[in-house]
Amino acid sequence: MIRPAEHPGAARLSVMVQLVGSVCAVLLALSLALAATLLREGHFAACIENSGYLDTLHTAILDTCGGYAAAAGTTADPLADIITPEAVRAGVLHRADGLWHGSTVDETDPFNDLIVTYQDNVAPEPAAYDGYRILQYNCQMEWKSAMATPFSAAISMVLQYRTVVAVTMYLSALLLVGCIALQYRLAARWRVFCRGLLHMADACLLAGAVLAGWLGFGSGYRSWTAVGDIGYTLFCRWFGALAPAVLGCAALVAAIPTGLVFWVCVQYHRAKAQRPSCKTEKPVL
Repeated sequence: MIRPAEHPGAARLSVMVQLVGSVCAVLLALSLALAATLLREGHFAACIENSGYLDTLHTAILDTCGGYAAAAGTTADPLADIITPEAVRAGVLHRADGLWHGSTVDETDPFNDLIVTYQDNVAPEPAAYDGYRILQYNCQMEWKSAMATPFSAAISMVLQYRTVVAVTMYLSALLLVGCIALQYRLAARWRVFCRGLLHMADACLLAGAVLAGWLGFGSGYRSWTAVGDIGYTLFCRWFGALAPAVLGCAALVAAIPTGLVFWVCVQYHRAKAQRPSCKTEKPVL
């Protein structure tokens, strides 16, 4: 099937359209990967829970507050019932939710009744003057410091570009569709149209693989945080997911023009099979 070209320089213009479409496809893949990983609160919360960060943080808070209790001349037994893994999880996730949505109210302080708990279960009076009150204050300060979302400065900087990523995603998707439509208008034959779409898909997949390889092995993101840091594993999970997400999104975006090529081929061969034959049989004498 032959289609007339709409422009005298259709071949040269088609190459430019393919180039623009490939760039739009890569931007779309990158935007989708960012939206699915670094810019998604659910992904960060899942990384927190699966990295061991909460268990390490729970142990650190309990040990530090136990030291405050010893300095006040009393036992740390009631603290174990207050500083639970569930309380630590709720505190960290509440801070993460506040970071993503702009909330600044912290409602996860478990030490409001600490003085009454010690007076009822340990001793009516503290071992040192105002010891229970000092212990409560120190524990509250330690809790507030520990519950700060890890890498909050870096995450805040990333979240500043959420609007840019969203706009880039929609614009690149629209431009990609426009490039596919323009490629159809410029192609003189179905074969040329399908070849142009496959060029766009191959370029997107290749660029996505190169970008993912650089993010995974060339960016050195593991060196951005000390190995001994409490959030090292968390950071590696959070940022490290970007490389496979870019590669997966690039494959997904590249599958769009590839699937269109497959559909065109199926329709072409189906129409060709249904076309009546022009051959006439000779009469048998």
